Amino acid sequence: MTDLSYLLTPRSVALIGASGTPGSPGYDAAVNLIRHSRVQGSIYLVNPRRSEIEGHPCVAQIEDLPQAEVDTAVVMVSAAATADAVERCAKRGVRFAIIPTGGLGEAGESGRVEEQKLREISREYGIRVYGPNCPGLTNVNDGIFMSVSSGASADRVGGSIGLITQGGALGRNVMQYMDRGVGIGCWLSAGNEVDLELSDFIEHLVGDPEISTIACIIEGFSDGARFLSAARRAGVAGKPIVAMVLGRTESGALAAQSHTAHMGARGKVARSLLRQHGVTVVDDIDELAETVSHFARGLATRADSPCVVSFSGGAAVAAVDALELEGIRPASLQDVTRQALREALPKFANAANPLDLTMEVMRRPEIAAAAVHALRSDSGINTLVVPIPGDYGAITEQFIEEMLRYEDEHDSDGRVVAVWSSPRRGSGCTVLERRGILPFGSTRSMARTLANAAAFRRWRDRLTEDTPGSSGGHPLQNDLSSDSLGAPVQWTEATAKRSLRVRGVSVPPGTLVERKESLAEAVSEVGFPVAMKIQSAALPHKTEVNGVILGVTELEDALTAWDTLLEGARAAGVEATAVDGILVERMATPGTDLIVSVQRDPTFGPISAIGVGGIFTEVLGDIVFFSGAPSSADLRAGLQELAAWPVLSGFRGRRPVDCDALESVLRNLITMVERPDGLQEVEINPLRVLDSDGSTVALDALITSGRQNEPASLSR
Repeated sequence: MTDLSYLLTPRSVALIGASGTPGSPGYDAAVNLIRHSRVQGSIYLVNPRRSEIEGHPCVAQIEDLPQAEVDTAVVMVSAAATADAVERCAKRGVRFAIIPTGGLGEAGESGRVEEQKLREISREYGIRVYGPNCPGLTNVNDGIFMSVSSGASADRVGGSIGLITQGGALGRNVMQYMDRGVGIGCWLSAGNEVDLELSDFIEHLVGDPEISTIACIIEGFSDGARFLSAARRAGVAGKPIVAMVLGRTESGALAAQSHTAHMGARGKVARSLLRQHGVTVVDDIDELAETVSHFARGLATRADSPCVVSFSGGAAVAAVDALELEGIRPASLQDVTRQALREALPKFANAANPLDLTMEVMRRPEIAAAAVHALRSDSGINTLVVPIPGDYGAITEQFIEEMLRYEDEHDSDGRVVAVWSSPRRGSGCTVLERRGILPFGSTRSMARTLANAAAFRRWRDRLTEDTPGSSGGHPLQNDLSSDSLGAPVQWTEATAKRSLRVRGVSVPPGTLVERKESLAEAVSEVGFPVAMKIQSAALPHKTEVNGVILGVTELEDALTAWDTLLEGARAAGVEATAVDGILVERMATPGTDLIVSVQRDPTFGPISAIGVGGIFTEVLGDIVFFSGAPSSADLRAGLQELAAWPVLSGFRGRRPVDCDALESVLRNLITMVERPDGLQEVEINPLRVLDSDGSTVALDALITSGRQNEPASLSR
């Protein structure tokens, strides 16, 4: 971990490439520093052609900077001159270099060469590089604006949220939620991440006492395994991370022939793994801002027991519907609370949760005051969900003021959660925002956020459920790049199953028959009924070419099936010389079919996946991913996210899936890919969980290796 204190709160700052031309990035950066920042020490503007900018003196060159005094330099020179400028800063003892300059790695090969120079300079001199291709750094809480944005000086609403991005525009979008009362303590933008990256920033913010919640906008991962570790540490420390994951990464697409690669492409793998490590994943900027603002009020680490209160019966019912659809039960009112409400409400109102105060409250605001007083005394309630369907000007504002008294006068941690669904933002909305309460735009977003908060609390609870010796959800080190694996080699099912068997994974009794003349002896030994499958490395998915015949019960039918399978292979363009033979296996008894897969991901290292198997795998796409082999608690939580969970948990008398057996299979598979010389992917589809005794058996298997790891090396 790198101490970033001197980056966020530098004692002295240098701006390399300061400009006196209004409207230029170098000018905006200079103004942000000299007019708007509270730097403890000196600010040095470096410009060889000017003696001053906006009345602040300049020095001519980097070598004029005092030795070992400048903590952070903002380097704003051309892409071609950047590496030289950073090296010269390093020789003057500068600790950090912020590089807003674009046109490097994102611009092509020449830019990537320059970025490699920056990495080498960082390693040689120890200077840490922030960027390039970023808007800079904004530390609102300490008043430090090392930014090229002309609007940075308007970022004045500090708070307990730490914002981390890679790009600039979406980060600026989030920062402008300050206008609605969202307090953001700092904004760190990693840019192209030639050195410092997302994980460095998370690790720093975990130790920052002023930051309670972290918001991330993620375009890709420099080191996915490290990010997961950092995210887990943040969650353990009680600092929830809310992330919007953009779809640029191809982290799931490893082996073109695998089912799981198709289903895990782009963001699906990242979403699963982030959630496994305590990260709340959202879909858009509005949800990011609403969720992180809610979490920053401390509502992610305490259970919600909500009562819905409105002056609209329809709005109140809609809010309760949204809550219950997300699995959140409204609180039950105590008898004494009901009695107090009956005395305060109009005769035609119902003292229940949801609580409709009726439009009468617009004429008699004392109804709202009495209701809040009654609810505040109810120990079974700690949250008022207040949906506002329309703005009525001063009347709505007064209603909001009365609702906020619930927080002002609550003895413990009572909170108001507001939903302002009206397109007209009136004075009541402004009152909420001035109190640091960002109203939700819809009941659905409110309920989803409360559900995400509950999910974060369950995740923290699961941390204590990990069994001794389990991975506990810790990501495995990603020590193998996809390039080092070589071109993929597909193993036949028979070869793959031999490898699985020696590692303790059960497979059906069977044998590979290479000649038709040996078929009679083979089926006699295996025992009818049998499954017969064509075996060729050119046919990894045999069902697509009619390469599987099930339920064969007679020798005559087996002989006919032999000819049919070979003819199907020829029709698919596979000649007899490329066919290893026919795999003959005893038919398995009925059960539940799953897909279980472990693969070496170039971004996150070894990952595992489990979902609905058999022929419906790609159709349904009902699958969840884990970092390495999941802990028992994480496995159960992941399975419960599947749409098929009701079936897996014992629907209508079916045998529930044995989670311990699945965990054992995953641990056996993970050993096959976690070594540096391991395989690229091991997929069992289907893995049948037998109804008879709950045991598991691999009915089909696909193994992908690199060329340096031919099948024979693991099948002996």
